[in-house]
Amino acid sequence: MTPKGEKLNAKISQIFTMLDDIKGSLQGAGKQFVGELKIGASSVMGNNFLTPALISFSKRNPRVNITVTAGNSFAVAKWIQDGFLELGFSPMPQGFTTLSCIPVHTEQCVFVSHAGVDVSKDVFASRFASMPVVLREKGTKIYEHAVDWLKKHTAFDKKSNPVVTLTTMEGIKNFLLHGDGVTIIPRCCVQEELLAGKLLEIPCPAPLPDIKYFAIFRKNDVLGDIAARFFAEVQSMADIRIFCTVRILLNAVKMISIPVPVRLSRRIALRRDTVLLLFLKVC
Repeated sequence: MTPKGEKLNAKISQIFTMLDDIKGSLQGAGKQFVGELKIGASSVMGNNFLTPALISFSKRNPRVNITVTAGNSFAVAKWIQDGFLELGFSPMPQGFTTLSCIPVHTEQCVFVSHAGVDVSKDVFASRFASMPVVLREKGTKIYEHAVDWLKKHTAFDKKSNPVVTLTTMEGIKNFLLHGDGVTIIPRCCVQEELLAGKLLEIPCPAPLPDIKYFAIFRKNDVLGDIAARFFAEVQSMADIRIFCTVRILLNAVKMISIPVPVRLSRRIALRRDTVLLLFLKVC
């Protein structure tokens, strides 16, 4: 490897050491907490990303009662600001200067319709003007991103386009499953329906925005032991997902055969750590 590659390789080794430390700390955490864990979560976080962490935490701490209060990003931030909750997981809304946030997840958005749309035609030019646009309520991050994208890249106009506002991702999905319409929604909310052909992902004229999700808490406040332990569980789940993605890539690379001229074959060695460096650099 080049000198830059060697430096990156050293950093990668530190990352794997950190993962080992996280695994060891979780396995060695023999203390079982007693009490309550009360957190707030947006629908995407509560229904998708947090579930593995909640299951793992519950198994490790069976004497902790868990309550997850669902709300949009504004509601979650307001509950934490007012002291009703000490920890939440959602997009970070603007205007909450007394709160801090740490990124924990990023989700890709997709443009989705019911399965009956003819994608051979230009949906945005031919049918879009008459199709209902299904959106979350104002104050949600997905609403802000969706409306901003639609105004920039389509002829969307709330005065002319039929708009249906629903307060849950599940409601939006069910509306599209049983009726005409389009929406911009995080992929994880409709992944199963897309794979089953029940909903249709429509190619877009411009990239859709990603939604970033955060752990949110009050500035200068120290999380209680139970909330801190659960936050560590969430962070370990995120690290494990990255680790598994890397391993899947490396296993796939082992199946790739690269033809090389004979005179160069002795000089070229496709090493696993080199591929890992390339993958992390792209990420």
